[in-house]
This record gives sequence, structure tokens and C-alpha cells, in this order.
Amino acid sequence: MSKYFLIDGNYFAMRCLGTLNMGDNVNNLITEEEKSNFLSCMNLQLIKLWESFSVHCDKLIFCADSFSWRKELPTYKPFYISDEEVSNGDVILGYKKQRDKMKAESDIDYDMFYELYNKFLEDIKDDVTVVRSKGLEGDDIIELLVNKLVLSTEDIKSGNEVVVFCTDNDLTQLSRESVIIFRNVRSKKAPFGELILSPKDLEKTKQKPLNQSLFEKDVTKMSGHLNDLIQINLIDDSNKANRKEGQGIEVAEPNKVILTKCILGDKSDNILPLLRWKSSTGTINYSCTEKHIKEAFENTFEPYNENSCKEYLQNPQYIKHLLENLILVTKINEKSNRKANIDDVFEHFKYNLKLVFLYKKLLPPQYLEEFENKYPNGFFRNSCLFDVEKFKSKHTINIKDSTMSFLERSI
Repeated sequence: MSKYFLIDGNYFAMRCLGTLNMGDNVNNLITEEEKSNFLSCMNLQLIKLWESFSVHCDKLIFCADSFSWRKELPTYKPFYISDEEVSNGDVILGYKKQRDKMKAESDIDYDMFYELYNKFLEDIKDDVTVVRSKGLEGDDIIELLVNKLVLSTEDIKSGNEVVVFCTDNDLTQLSRESVIIFRNVRSKKAPFGELILSPKDLEKTKQKPLNQSLFEKDVTKMSGHLNDLIQINLIDDSNKANRKEGQGIEVAEPNKVILTKCILGDKSDNILPLLRWKSSTGTINYSCTEKHIKEAFENTFEPYNENSCKEYLQNPQYIKHLLENLILVTKINEKSNRKANIDDVFEHFKYNLKLVFLYKKLLPPQYLEEFENKYPNGFFRNSCLFDVEKFKSKHTINIKDSTMSFLERSI
């Protein structure tokens, strides 16, 4: 059995750049020193991450984007957006398309960012297993690897475990038994980062050794499955983190994540919500919320929870009925001149599902075939070992350790 540590590579690189721009620090990737510091930061943070997670994992895979097939999809214009809003630039359509404007207006040289990131990937490929395949985002690659590494066939578990390092809530949909998501976010409830566990893995963490009191509730004193992961502290590795359910450990709700994001959209990826309406003054945009989704479920006499979301996602007619109720509870057709038609809203849901749902069968066949040819079954069985001391001796690290700032604050 192997325990794999999968890194969401593009997030990792963006976060490294973020650490170099914390507080009063500025790194726009313009000067040679700034470029060198960025490369050194990526080397340093890869070492620090491995030193933290190698207490649990024995193999490392760095998952990198190579364009995105989602950007090749035709854009979808929801009923509440006019042609005029698109033509005058008030609304930008297209998956992650708003980022083009942000990068063009930024002081940071993002062309140089990608050039240096590609150099980093090329430099480390002899020491680190880097997985990158045309048309696939890191999220797609992680989904494919989870299936390859955790399942030896479609139904039989391999005995391997996977830990995914990321920040994106999207990847929590991959959580299942033996697949743990470490979200690199720092909040009041999760000051040391957040672990997403399947219900079965969460139950395993509660199994206490025979010599431990049945009344012992301190998770740091538990000596069971995943205990080493639960205690990882990326801020100060000399002190163990004290995580427990609801405080640094959350139970995975993959289907609820998928359905909710399909309805509410995701501003960071420019995935638009199914329903939106303007205020009476026409100056503020409102859209549906989780409260509306909960009310819509209640109208169907179902709770808004993981099991119901799973059942609905498996039945298009259930989804359509839910969306009809969502139109009713938001009262959008009473508030807006642009009326919500159930067929239009359902088409928008199906479009968002393609963008949100990480699923092998949704991938374009040509990109999936290229990935499978490049990384056939068994490719990772005898690879992915990471000799960190050898890596240190080969790669330049000439900046101050900035581990503390690498743990990202929750927004």
C-alpha cells in the first residue's frame, strides 16, 4: 500500500507568488532578483510541504495544468443578461475569462509567471513526478489520478491512500474513503488548515487504542488512522495542530458541493448563477442563495443534505422539479422584467454541471486518450518517490523561509 501526496500545481505556484507579495513586500516578476526569488520560493515551499506531509505520505505527484478543455466550450448567456451588457463589456462570458482582464491590469507580469512556472516544472521533473497532459486542468488530473491510485478497477479498492493539497472547494467533491483533501485555508475554525474526510475516514479517527480512556476527547492524544495528518501544522511544525470535527476537520459532502455550485455559480471561475435579478433601482444584482436552495428542497419535501443532493443529481427530472421550486421561492418573476423559463434555467444547470463536475466521462475523448497513453495503469506503481535531500542539493534556495505566510487566510 502506498500513500500519495498530490499537489494542485497551479494553485501552489500562485500561492508562492502570493507569499512574495504579502504585507509591504512586492514581487512583480520584473527584475532578475524578483524572478530568482519566485523560483527559489517554489523550491523552498515544495520542500517544506513534503517535510510536513511525509509524516503520512511516502510518494509525491505534482499535478499541473495544460490549458483547459472547458475554455473550448461555447459560451452560455443566461436569460437575465442582455446582448447589450455583453457587447459593452459590463458582463464577461466564458470560463475563467474575467481573469484575462485582471491579469492585463495587474502590475505583475503574468506572462513571466507562466514562463517561470514552466521552467520550474522542467527543472524538477527529474526529481519529482510531474503529471501534465494537454487540455486538462490540475483538477481533472487529480480526479483521474484518484481513480487510478485508489481504485485498482472501477469497483475494487487498491489499498492506496491519497492526500490532495489544494485550496479550491471544488476538489472536495473527490473526497471518499482513503481520499483526504487538505485545504490550505486558515480561518477561525481552522487556524492550521482544513481537512475534508469521508464519513468512514472520520469514524476511523475516532477509534481509540485499548489503553486509552473512553472519555478521552483530545484528538492530539489519539493514536489511530490519520492521526499524523490531523496534527500537521504548516505554521509551526514544532507544535502539533489540534483539529477535531467542526474545527479543522469537515465531513465531505461531494454531491452537495456539486449541486450547490451548479446553482449558485462561482465568481472566481466566472461560472454564472442560474438566477439573478436587479434591485428596484437597477444598480444592484441579486442572485439566489443557499437559503433559497434549502427552501426549494423543503417544497419538494426533501432535506437539503448530501443524500438528497446525490439522489437529485442522478435524476434530471428531480433537478428540473427543484429548479421550478427555486424560481418560485426566489420570486424572481415578480421582481424582474426578464422572466425565468424552466427550460432555459435547466439548460444553464446542465452547462454549469460540465464546468463543475470532475468526472472522467465528461472529458473530451481526445484529451482523455492522450492522458491514458501518457500515464497507463501501473505507471505510478514504481515511481513518485521523492528524495528531498537530493532535491535540496540540486535546487537553488536563496530567500528567507516564508512558511508562515504560505497558509492562506480564508476569505
